[in-house]
Amino acid sequence: MQELERLTALATANPKWSANGRPEWLQKQRNQIKTLVLTVFGSEGRSVYRCLVMAILDDKSKCNFTLDVSVDDFDRLPDAPLEEVVALAHRYLAGFPPLELDPAQKESWRRSMKSSDG
Repeated sequence: MQELERLTALATANPKWSANGRPEWLQKQRNQIKTLVLTVFGSEGRSVYRCLVMAILDDKSKCNFTLDVSVDDFDRLPDAPLEEVVALAHRYLAGFPPLELDPAQKESWRRSMKSSDG
């Protein structure tokens, strides 16, 4: 938490960086944040990464926001254990809402259900 607050303050103070996290939200929610994960999803120049910060709160709600972080600062952050990365990926994938079946698929499914009811 302290490192995220430090990185947020650095991003906010740098007039060339546009992604400065959510400083007010962070202060309000700091005691409810259970898990924080920061990952790079782009570059904002030779020495700056555009990162995605993912937060999971005590009530299991989750959110994300962007934050610009220097490459040097990012490289000093600890890596997440593989098990944690896999668990995060599963949580992320489970958060995608399923698409409805296409009309032809729905009809095929209905027909198969009728025939199995026999």
